[in-house]
Formats: sequence, structure tokens, C-alpha cells
Amino acid sequence: QEWRNERSSDNRKDDGEPHSRQRNRNKKEKSPDKEEKKKSRERGSGRRHLDDSFKCNEEKHRPATDSRKENDDITIPQRHWLIPNIRVRIISHKIGNGRYYKQKGVVLDASQPGAGTLRMDSGQFILENIREKYLETALPPIKGAVVILKGKNKYQLGRLLERESKTCKGVVQLSEDMNVVSMPLDDIAEWCGPMNEDETS
Repeated sequence: QEWRNERSSDNRKDDGEPHSRQRNRNKKEKSPDKEEKKKSRERGSGRRHLDDSFKCNEEKHRPATDSRKENDDITIPQRHWLIPNIRVRIISHKIGNGRYYKQKGVVLDASQPGAGTLRMDSGQFILENIREKYLETALPPIKGAVVILKGKNKYQLGRLLERESKTCKGVVQLSEDMNVVSMPLDDIAEWCGPMNEDETS
């Protein structure tokens, strides 16, 4: 009977324990592979999520295209400087086939934006519809009358006190408050119209 009990106990050990241990060992060997695959899938999904978020941020913070800027520049109106009673110089050979090149004249009318009618100093010829891109401002001698065409003192009259050719700037004393200001020579022109009553008296 003892021999039978030992035989039966050995059979239980041989039949039960080795198979259960083998299954547990197989589970332990397979589990790292599954966990590694799961982690790789999580890393992949996280990376895709970050890539998508970066793309969204790039689209939000993407600067405006150049085409929009070009369209805005086209719609902005140009500021014309040509006004009556100023002396200008013709700087294009297209006017009169070059006959009036570098000659001066006084603007009689500038009702059309960017163009005007000139009375030339030589010969008293009248030139109509001369575009301002073919003209430049002419300056008087020192202490001559000028008008300011740009800036905060626009359309104020004054006297030219100094003319600096190196810096291309002029010093003007304003007729209204007698202040002295300095500005580019291109922003002033010789004034040929009437001055203020205080200066004429």
C-alpha cells in the first residue's frame, strides 16, 4: 500500500506540476513580446499625435502670403506732390522729344491727380497734362520763397536759409511761426504764388 501511495503521488507530480510550470513559463516568455508591441504601438500613436499637433500649430502661425501684400500695395493710393504755383524741372526726354529736358516751368494747374499744366520759363510755352513722374522740384536761391510738400509742415510757406548739397537737406524758416526746420530738398519747392500778408507788408 505504501508503494501504491508513492506511485500515485509520483504520477500526480509528473502529470500536474511539470505541465503547469511549463504553461507558466510559456506565459512569462510570451508576455515581454506583447508588452513590447503594446509599448511600440503607444509610442507610435503618441508620435503621430505630436506630428498632427505641430502641423496644426504651423498652420495657425503661418505668415501671410506675399500675394496678399502685393494686393494691399496695389490698392493703396499714391500720394501726389504736384500743386499749383511751384517751380519744377522737366527730367525726361519724352516731353517735346527732349526739347524741354532740364528746363524749368511753373505749375499753373494740378486739378488732375499726378499731372499738371506748366508754363515754361523759356518762351512762355504752355505744356498740358505733364505727369509728375517726369518732373522734379526746383529750388530758389538762398532766402527765396519755398513751400513744404511733405511731412508735418506740409503746405507751409517759408524762406530757404541754407542748402546742403552733401546731405541733400535744406534749412527753412517757416513764415507762420518763424521756426527753423531741416528737411530733404526733395520735400520743398520754390514757391511762385502770393506770400502771407505779414511778409508782403
